[in-house]
Amino acid sequence: GASQSEDGEEWEAFYNVNANGNPPWGGGGVGGENTAQARYPSALASDDYPYALWNEYTGLGNGYGGQLYYSYDNIGWGEGGFTYPELVDILWDESKDLWTASPDMFYDDDTGMMAVAVSSADWTRSNNYYFRSEFVDGVVVMGEEQIIIDEQNCLVAGDASGSFNTAPMVAIDDNTGFGVMGIIGLFPGGDEGTSEISNYHQPIFKVTEDYGLTWHGPDASDD
Repeated sequence: GASQSEDGEEWEAFYNVNANGNPPWGGGGVGGENTAQARYPSALASDDYPYALWNEYTGLGNGYGGQLYYSYDNIGWGEGGFTYPELVDILWDESKDLWTASPDMFYDDDTGMMAVAVSSADWTRSNNYYFRSEFVDGVVVMGEEQIIIDEQNCLVAGDASGSFNTAPMVAIDDNTGFGVMGIIGLFPGGDEGTSEISNYHQPIFKVTEDYGLTWHGPDASDD
C-alpha cells in the first residue's frame, strides 16, 4: 500500500500498489501462484508525482529472485492512479537477487530534469549494485548496474550465512550534484583482527559531484 498527502496533515491510502494477485512475473513466488511479495518499500516524490519503490520476492533463479519495482501515480498527487509495476533494473536476469534498496530522487540542474539513484544489496552475488536514471518524466529509465563500493575486492565479503556489511544507502543533493553512498562495513582482515586499516566496523563511503554519474574517493587529499 501507499499513502500520500499534499500538506502533510491529511493522508489518503491506496492499496495493492504492487498489483497483488497479478504479479508481473506470473506468480509462483514464495506465497504461491498469483501472489506478489512486496518488501522493503520506499517512497519518492517529485512536484508532479508520488512514487513507490519496493522489492519483490519472486523465487526465480539461484537465490530468492529479488527484483526491484516501482510505480507512480501518473494522474498526479492524491488521485490514486498508480501505474502497473515496472522493473527498476530492466536488464534483470535470474543471476541477480536485489534487496534492501535505498532510492533517492533529486533535481539534476545540469539536465534540467528530475533524476533517480538506487543502491541495492544483492544477496546471491554478495555485493551491492547501483543504478542511475537516464531519463525521468514520470516513467523512470535506469542505466545498467554499476559497482561503486566493491565488497568482494575492498571489504570482507558476505556469503550465504550473512555479511559484515550493511546494505548501501545513497543520497544526492538537488542543484549542487554532491552526494554520498555509504555503508557500515569491515575492511579486509577485520574479521580476524589483522586489518591494516581497522578491525572494527566503520562508515565507508564514496562521493559524487555530478549527480551520481561518477564516484570517487574520498582520500587524504580530498577536502
